[in-house]
Amino acid sequence: LFEVTNIQDVQNLEYIFFLILGIMAGYFSFFFHSVISGTQYTFLKIQKPGVQFLLSALGLGVHILFLPALYGEGYWTLKQIVEGKFEEILEGSLFSFLGGAQWILILYLLLAMMFKGVATGLTRAAGGTGGVFGPSMFAGGIMGFIFASLVNEYITGVQLS
Repeated sequence: LFEVTNIQDVQNLEYIFFLILGIMAGYFSFFFHSVISGTQYTFLKIQKPGVQFLLSALGLGVHILFLPALYGEGYWTLKQIVEGKFEEILEGSLFSFLGGAQWILILYLLLAMMFKGVATGLTRAAGGTGGVFGPSMFAGGIMGFIFASLVNEYITGVQLS
């Protein structure tokens, strides 16, 4: 799925940032699971299956309209990040007219990361099959990219990849 060819040595200072990222990811995993479960539970309380499906599908469609990265499991978006094709991530989204500035990409990916749990909960409530492994990998990959981008931009002497 992914081909990584450029592997660099890790400097001792970078371990501190990896520890911070790990702690952040741990807290985010609790949030992510709560959002998936809460969204699914909320929609499963609807007594009429047709209405439940319709509202879930409509909600998911609106999410995908604004954040196309939510479509599917998210591997395409992660692949674009690994390959450095950042401009392609915004193509077709409502964010594309804002230009390709790094802060636009980070905002878009942050929103996609936060709403992936809602999209997963809606999919499951609508009767879609699947688990949470793919969406979790998507959210974690996005979190790592955002974290590394911000550290690289604002902390001198550190270059995370």
